[in-house]
Amino acid sequence: MGHTRIMLVDDRIEDAALTIMALKAVGFHNDVELHTDGRHALKILEENVNEGYGPHIVFLDVNMPAITGCSMLLQMRRDHKFNHITVVMLTTADYESKRCNCYEHGADFFLKKHADIDDFTDEIAGFKRFWDAIGRNKYADLENERDRLTG
Repeated sequence: MGHTRIMLVDDRIEDAALTIMALKAVGFHNDVELHTDGRHALKILEENVNEGYGPHIVFLDVNMPAITGCSMLLQMRRDHKFNHITVVMLTTADYESKRCNCYEHGADFFLKKHADIDDFTDEIAGFKRFWDAIGRNKYADLENERDRLTG
């Protein structure tokens, strides 16, 4: 796969900027399509997928107004046309309880947002290893490989 298309949905511009910096630092050098409203992002996502040009990866902030990242994830996973998209959930909130809930709803990966760019880059680097190993071949056995990579 050549160019990895990424969509980031986060209502906080400061957090989005930090996420984009971390993505670039670990080797995702392509442009990131940023949306600050989950409902609008879901509409654009559907249009892009219908046109055959959806993202390979969607990063979703868990805690957004109007539609939460978990609600957006649920809507995506209910529609088979989004099954090929890797979904990464992001949060600054209580890590463990949110993570279990997101995985139950179909998230592929879960990352804790850090205010420190180095710590957050380390989190993103863990996802990048996952993506380089199997994310490009979405139909591989995701759960077993994710468990192996994240310990």
